Amino acid sequence: QAGAWGTYHLTAQGETSWFGFAQAIGEALREQGKPCANLLPMPSSDYPTPAVRPLNSRLDCSRLQREWGVSQPDWQTALRECLDSQL
Repeated sequence: QAGAWGTYHLTAQGETSWFGFAQAIGEALREQGKPCANLLPMPSSDYPTPAVRPLNSRLDCSRLQREWGVSQPDWQTALRECLDSQL
């Protein structure tokens, strides 16, 4: 396809934070009667790392969908499928 070269992002649909992702995992664990610690949010500024990380690292997959018709499930569905196969 003409103009279909370049960088494409491929990830699940939707957006969340690392805390939101951890919360979803914790909810799935508790639903299955497995232990999970209480989670508390914290700003990334309270957890310095050697590498500077962007505050917004969301990936936009719209070009991949537009050019190639590739669509991914939302991240909650994909996470549940992964956890269901592993727990």
